[in-house]
Amino acid sequence: MGQAALRDQKVSNALRTIDTWYPEYASFGRPIPVEPNGANLEYQRFFRNGRQASAFELVKKLNLLDPASLEGLFVTASLIRGGVFSEGGK
Repeated sequence: MGQAALRDQKVSNALRTIDTWYPEYASFGRPIPVEPNGANLEYQRFFRNGRQASAFELVKKLNLLDPASLEGLFVTASLIRGGVFSEGGK
């Protein structure tokens, strides 16, 4: 007891806690993990509006995004992180 375990999940979460591109960053002031909907378990909330700012919506217009824009950087980080970007067979 009294020692923290260094687990792969902790390292992975720390490495992907770089999202400063979400809309509330100026007022919240802390990076969050790169998640398609901006989900953050520590704060029990979603930081991205699903219909406008989620990776699922932004990847649909990937060819229109500027890679240097906030949305472009977020989508790039989401793709590097990996994940499933589908609409359930629609």
